[in-house]
Amino acid sequence: MFPAFVSMELTNKCNFRCTHCYKEAEKTNHLFLDTKLALEIMEQLSGKVYSLDLTGGEATLHPDFSEIAKAAKVGRLCLLTNGSRLSAMSDETLECFDLVQISVYGNTAKTYENFARSSLFESVCRGIQRVVSSGIECVISIQLRADVIKNIYDYVGLLGKLGVKNIRFGISQRIGRNKNNSLYDWDTSFDDFDYFMNEFQSIKAKYPEMMFTVPSWEDIGEVELGEKPVSRIVCSAGTRSVVISEKGGVRPCVYMPAKHFEKISWPEYFDGIENGQIFDFNRCIPECVEELEKEGSNILSICKNGFL
Repeated sequence: MFPAFVSMELTNKCNFRCTHCYKEAEKTNHLFLDTKLALEIMEQLSGKVYSLDLTGGEATLHPDFSEIAKAAKVGRLCLLTNGSRLSAMSDETLECFDLVQISVYGNTAKTYENFARSSLFESVCRGIQRVVSSGIECVISIQLRADVIKNIYDYVGLLGKLGVKNIRFGISQRIGRNKNNSLYDWDTSFDDFDYFMNEFQSIKAKYPEMMFTVPSWEDIGEVELGEKPVSRIVCSAGTRSVVISEKGGVRPCVYMPAKHFEKISWPEYFDGIENGQIFDFNRCIPECVEELEKEGSNILSICKNGFL
């Protein structure tokens, strides 16, 4: 079965250095998905997948980003970006996309400097306005952390002024740069979440024209490991959806560490699919579990509801 959803990580380079980044992307990284391979993948995906995400790092930093985007022939092409380079993107390239999701890390220049290590807050705002005015579906992604929740009215108010109609709230995983992050707290406590949900009702009433997606406490709260060892992925990751990294490897989900789960290249994976064979990513779990246990963690730190 061919996956319906594919994410293509074009690079591990980013012009931000977010303190929670699962991929630990930053300016000094330099890996880019080979353009020839990317174009071959686009041809192989043509007519076979419903949705393709171009992401990174910051996907727009790929030197052949426009060529790759224009080569896509899928049901729905989505760009996942920090938004800082959108105002300078050509109309021809922007119009390749059915949806642009922009991650917002602060509501002021200062919060961007603190949490994204970036001075490009104004550029992000201009990028949001550019997408909104283009008529392309624009979705804003906001990770809930304590200071975001405290200032949630300011966040939504700012985005409303920029013309945003769709906001997705999410949570940060304790992986990547956020694994041992004690200086910048991206965690959400029960009290934080309870406060958010109470305020959220007022926000919905104040902005009836906006669409909101919120996580449940089950997505945020602590989950205890059962007595039996974790042995399988229970969501659609690795079957209905896969990720192609900048190295050309395949893993089930962006949050599953490449070190443990990226055990097959795209050409190998594609050949297997063509011959009716689906790579079993469950075989990667024991190695990941062992290393996380040595670190005093467990596999549910990657995804609280994705394993059993």
